[in-house]
Amino acid sequence: MRWPLAVVALLITGLLPEGVQGVNLSQDLQAIIDSAPPGQTLIIGGGYYTGPIVIYKPLALVGRGWPIIDGQGRGSVVTITADGASISGFVLKGSSFSPSLEPAAVKVEGAKGVSIVENRIVNSFVGVYLIDADYAEVRANQLDLAPHLPVLRRGHGVYAWETSGATLVENDIRHTADGFYLDHSPDNVIARNSVRSGRYGVHLMYSGDVELIENQLAQDMAGVVAMFSHRLLMVGNRITNNRGATGVGILLKDVDYMYAEANYIEENVFGFVGENSPQSAGASVLLRRNLFAGNDVGMALMPNAPVTLTENTFWDNGQHLQGIGPSIMMRLLGGHGGGADVGQGGGGGGHLPKGMQLSAMGRGNYWDDYRGYDLDGDGVGDIPYQVVNLMGTLVRERPLASAFIYTLAHDVLRMADRLFPAAQSRESLEDPAPLIRPVLSRSAGGQGRVSVSLLLVSLLMVGLPLLLAGHYSFRLLREGHVVGREGH
Repeated sequence: MRWPLAVVALLITGLLPEGVQGVNLSQDLQAIIDSAPPGQTLIIGGGYYTGPIVIYKPLALVGRGWPIIDGQGRGSVVTITADGASISGFVLKGSSFSPSLEPAAVKVEGAKGVSIVENRIVNSFVGVYLIDADYAEVRANQLDLAPHLPVLRRGHGVYAWETSGATLVENDIRHTADGFYLDHSPDNVIARNSVRSGRYGVHLMYSGDVELIENQLAQDMAGVVAMFSHRLLMVGNRITNNRGATGVGILLKDVDYMYAEANYIEENVFGFVGENSPQSAGASVLLRRNLFAGNDVGMALMPNAPVTLTENTFWDNGQHLQGIGPSIMMRLLGGHGGGADVGQGGGGGGHLPKGMQLSAMGRGNYWDDYRGYDLDGDGVGDIPYQVVNLMGTLVRERPLASAFIYTLAHDVLRMADRLFPAAQSRESLEDPAPLIRPVLSRSAGGQGRVSVSLLLVSLLMVGLPLLLAGHYSFRLLREGHVVGREGH
């Protein structure tokens, strides 16, 4: 074991500041906690310490040289029950994996103002579990909980229950169930975190007044899932490549007063999904200046989700907007029990919501396939944009047709939309003020996707009928030629 020279010198000379105590490997960590007076800082040198431990008085445990606390599979590794306690600089590992015990690397029970900063948390069921732990700080921790387990057997990265005023920032979270799971936990900030390789990046249940700021949520089954949670703010998040069983960037169910701006929502199956949001008369769900790019479907909405869109950029999506029915919501929500029955007969198809607003204050959205013009140069197209197209109608009525998104067949239908207005869907929706230029550009590395397999299918779809028609025509010509010879 190598201790930092400064700590070694302080221990040898006895010059630790008042209220600071050095701990070495010959000492039992829990015994030192038991004997330390409230308010003391314990500097723990690098090495291996056995847990579990309980911090039941306001102490600061500071690791130097990444000391390891191993819970040895016995409940939670560290339990904190004292207001104002803190732990930083440790490798925390080895909680129990028994869900009935709700074990965690760090469990905070009824303590206010606790700080959990710059720790490395591995091989544990839940990373940080906040229970009635108002004003907690969870910052700059690295969590890689259970890469060896399937998603459904993992715990959450940061789990908050009846906790308010928490600051959850700058954490790197991987291989969890949900990166952040807030249940009955209003008025919290989740900012500048990175979450990947789990179920949901952020999951909100009955947790209003939550701010999601500049997070990176990638390669999960869904980026943000918010249910029964109101007054949400989402700004500057990058939500990309969520293509698992759910495959959603942002999913709202029964949400009032959500405002989203400057979010980059790219390369998901569904960029945004809404059900019964807003749910109350006079409430709103407003999306402004966001980028929806490279998604199979930019936005998928139940008929009861009349959101408002303005100054968003829709770029290179298979479909920009799609109406969906309850069966699709049931699949997306999985274990939550599915979507509401809105009279669609249980089918996958649905209609875009009446009352949906595609512009505000004379500003609509940018659509990459808009072919209008701007004679007065004000940046707004002079003719409306028809949002619902033939491909969207076909997919709604025949969901299996979604296999041909991004293929030549899709391009042919887009061309038919433009050339044959009479063929347009009777349920087409208009953006009355489409923007001529995109508000946001695709992020670095974001490019249109080309699927070799789908390209081959498209070529087959186009080529096979031509081949058969050619073969049939040749056969008719040949038979006619033979008949002609026989006639002579």
